[in-house]
Amino acid sequence: RLPDLNPPFFLWGYLKDAAYSTEPATLQELQQEIERCCTAVPAATLVATSQLVAHRCQLCHESNRGHFEHLQ
Repeated sequence: RLPDLNPPFFLWGYLKDAAYSTEPATLQELQQEIERCCTAVPAATLVATSQLVAHRCQLCHESNRGHFEHLQ
């Protein structure tokens, strides 16, 4: 996944892939794995993702509040 395509969905996919990599057998195991994965996300990934969101918001503002999918 490329984080610049849609940063929030990138992060969700990143966490989902990590959480399901162990194939939890119960809902409780899944919850524990999601919590573990959330705390294991590298700080650099979170910083880069939040910077990309801010950048996309700035582009949206500069394009007179155009849609995100039309921004480069």
